[in-house]
Amino acid sequence: QTYTGNNLEPKPSTVKDGGVTLVEGTDYTLSWSNNTNVGTATVTITGKGNYAGTEVKTFTITAKAVTVTVNDATKVYGATDPKFDAKVEGLVGEDTLAITCDRTTGEDVGTYEITAVVAENANYAVTVIPGTLTITEATLPSAALEYETTVYDGSEKKPSVTIEGLTEGKDFTVAYTNNTNAGEATVTITGIG
Repeated sequence: QTYTGNNLEPKPSTVKDGGVTLVEGTDYTLSWSNNTNVGTATVTITGKGNYAGTEVKTFTITAKAVTVTVNDATKVYGATDPKFDAKVEGLVGEDTLAITCDRTTGEDVGTYEITAVVAENANYAVTVIPGTLTITEATLPSAALEYETTVYDGSEKKPSVTIEGLTEGKDFTVAYTNNTNAGEATVTITGIG
């Protein structure tokens, strides 16, 4: 028998006295115990009418298969992780499983596995199907450009660029154009990583 959340009451296919097949309700009655949860259950055959005594037999209740599928998620680099969750298929009635979804690696742009830890419940044989967390590139925040109007002196002008929380060369590059002669110069900040 497989766990159903209900009392399981399988009946013996036959009960015999030698070559005589006995009739339930006339010659014997049946009662069950420990017959709901996974494990060894018993059925007791009690004689009735022309029969006396009892016979105890056992049967096994096995775990019901359940699938926990972790939902995929996305986030932008640098943002906090979204709440990870999962879909459960195969639970019986009002039964629930305590599930914790998380990831163990990866902060950079890329795709990482999200898995689930399921609290043990002997009535269920749980299969976990992992999900993925996809981290996408972030848009560069506003940059602070420190400069002052200067007079032409024949040298390139390279005002410093700062972006809070980011590092030049690791998170962004800076390129200058038209920054030697008199006129308007351009600073281009490009995200990397």
